[in-house]
Amino acid sequence: MILPWQRHSAACKVLAHRLNAPPSRSGRMVDLVTDRPRGMPKTNPIKPNSIYLVKVWPAGVRAAHWLLAAGFVVLMTTGWIMASGRYLGEAPVDFHYLAAYLLLAGLVLRGWLLVTHPAVGNWRALWPSAGQWRAMPAMLRFYLSLGRSELPRWFAHNPLWAPVYLVWMLLLAAQAGLGLAAIQGWGEADAVLDWHEGLAQILVALFGFHLLAVVLHELRGRRCDTSAMVHGYRVFDLPPVESDSAFGEDARIIRFEPRTQGRRDG
Repeated sequence: MILPWQRHSAACKVLAHRLNAPPSRSGRMVDLVTDRPRGMPKTNPIKPNSIYLVKVWPAGVRAAHWLLAAGFVVLMTTGWIMASGRYLGEAPVDFHYLAAYLLLAGLVLRGWLLVTHPAVGNWRALWPSAGQWRAMPAMLRFYLSLGRSELPRWFAHNPLWAPVYLVWMLLLAAQAGLGLAAIQGWGEADAVLDWHEGLAQILVALFGFHLLAVVLHELRGRRCDTSAMVHGYRVFDLPPVESDSAFGEDARIIRFEPRTQGRRDG
């Protein structure tokens, strides 16, 4: 699946072709190895200017992402209607409660993956490594220049946004708790509602920055990051590499495994 605004990217066209291609004996990219096996030389045999298709996002992470996104958008929309004083019957309140269940489902699923998933879904993937800390200034320059500076490379989570996602989930959990307190009448009602509305404004601001980052990635980065959260695949367009150190401590060695006849990867 390639979204309409991604058709300008050659990498995204390759992604669409490979996702729709029939099974082949030649094999295709299946994963990345995080650590160089003992004894392997530093030289990484990557073809110049090659485009690689890699399954990065597991189904659980993608499902949690869209549950959180759908729940959040409906919650903020209905919350704004309710706070504005416009009377539209009970529909905004009902949809607000339904969206809260969606959000809670996404939080529970994502929280479970933070603890149980062995790779990109784990909380450790959201905690910056030394290489990611060094990449953060470059990410800031990319955003502040509105995409005119070079976009750093990463595997799964954006180096700058990864810790923000962790904080975001904690804030969403706190927001859900405040909403429950308001419904159940726990604490001072006015104070609880004030905190609920104030935290909502912070979350909306973070959401706005997230959307801006997504737009910049699509227009300037051309890595098909939006559709990757639908089908799970990211595109890597790698220049010639002589040493893994060119990518910092977080360099990953690509492994190519043959596909067995008649088998199709999910």
